Formats: sequence, C-alpha cells, structure tokens
Amino acid sequence: MKGQGWEGLRGLLTAAVLCNGAVLRETKDGWRILGDPTEGALLVVAAKLALWKEALEATHPFLGEVPFDPERKMMTMVRKADTGAVAYVKGAPDILLRRCTHHVTVQGTIEPLTELIRQAILSSNAAFARGALRVLGIACRPLDKEPSIYRAEELERDLVFLGLAAMKDPLRPEALRAVERCREAGIRTVMITGDHKDTAIAIARELGILNGHAQTLSGSELDTLTDAALTEQVEQVAGQRGDAGVELGVEGDTGLQQRRRSQKSPVRAGEELIGILPRVPAGP
Repeated sequence: MKGQGWEGLRGLLTAAVLCNGAVLRETKDGWRILGDPTEGALLVVAAKLALWKEALEATHPFLGEVPFDPERKMMTMVRKADTGAVAYVKGAPDILLRRCTHHVTVQGTIEPLTELIRQAILSSNAAFARGALRVLGIACRPLDKEPSIYRAEELERDLVFLGLAAMKDPLRPEALRAVERCREAGIRTVMITGDHKDTAIAIARELGILNGHAQTLSGSELDTLTDAALTEQVEQVAGQRGDAGVELGVEGDTGLQQRRRSQKSPVRAGEELIGILPRVPAGP
C-alpha cells in the first residue's frame, strides 16, 4: 500500500507500535498476541503493512515511559529517533485531543490543529463509538532533548495528532446467553465498562440490556455525583421493573474507581439482585 495517504497512515501505525507493550509472536500453531489484546490488534494491523515491532524498535530504542493510569487516560513511551527523542502517546481520543496543538495530514505534513478539524475528529470518534468500536487516539511530540525525568505534564503537551484507531472488540457468545438467562431468572443486569459512553451504549444494545427505559451514566457524570446521589441512582436501578436494563458507561478504561464506588453504594434489603457484567472481549 503506497498510495495517497500512505505517509499519514505510516506515521500513525508507527506511533501505535512504538507506544505499545504487547508482542506479536509466531508459533507452530500460528500468530499469537502476548499482552493486552487492544495493543495486540494495533501490532497486527501494522504488521499487515510490513511495519514490524522488532524492526521499528531496533531503529527507535526505548528511553523511558509514563505508564497508563486511569486519571490521565493515556500512556507515553519515549524513544530515540534519527532526529532526536520522540514521545509517542496513545489514549482516550477526547482527552488526548486537548493536549494537541497540531495534526498530521494524510500526506504526512504537519499543520496547526484548528477548531474545525478538532470537531471533525471528535465527530469521527463519536461515529466510531456509536458503531460499537473501541477507539484510541494516537499522537507524538518531538522533544528538544532526552528527558531526565519522565513526567506526564512535561511530555503530554503540545502534541501532534496522528489519527484514530478504531477496532471491534466482539462479545463472546456466552455473554449473550448469560444476559438472557439472567433476564429469564428475574436478575437485572448492569453493565459497567471502561469503554466510551457511546461504545458502551452500542454494546449494551447488542447484549439486549439497553432499551428506551434504561439509564446511562458516563464516568465524568459519575464523578459529579456525591455518595448520597450515587446511592440514590443505584437504588433507582434496583427498583426498576420490567426488562429494562441499566448500563453505566465509564469512559476511557478508567472504571476501577467508579466500579468500587458503585459496588460500595448500599442497596436496600429486598431489592432485586443486580448482576455486574464486565465487557468480555473475544480472545486473540
């Protein structure tokens, strides 16, 4: 593939490979992903275009990193390139975009990130999410010198936006059966997921959890609730009747804190059992 847009695509996939902790390994039984399946999917698509991790790492030695954490919703790896040190960043698109000042065109040129382009990217992100796709934003930043200390606030700013990577994280067939069996048993299912809210809604519809009477909350919306308000929301969930499910969309793979809060919130004795159904990806 060497047509129009190749330079921009190559830059996007190169950054996706160089900011990646997974490994793609060939075995006697075929190719296997070692590590996170989402990161592995990025390695697969890059390898299909002859962008192999081992080869790229050989020419871009690792210098340091700022690991992913649920507050930042991003991760960064710094590597040495011919032009000097470069920070490669990936994470939640809406959060990452706030740190970007420029973008790369499909021709591979760097231009200022205007508000019009920013909104177009966010619209594309939302469209992918509504299609039940998991979306990552990918960016980079050439550094003046090799960092002496690797801090997110120093590295994850003035970024150059490279693009979006959208992938399908299919549900296991047994997840569909589990939801149906819970419904037949009178158990209400609540879905708490690290996906973007629009993605979570689409997945909940695929599972048969979400209908017109169900409620959705994003991680940012949960953050605004006091413990008392959260308890009230949980009690409203438990008190619903009929087949309506409730889905809590916790954005950007940051659900741990919100999950702990929601699980600690008291539900009155005698209410229906609430099943917690995490997002279950298919194996690589």
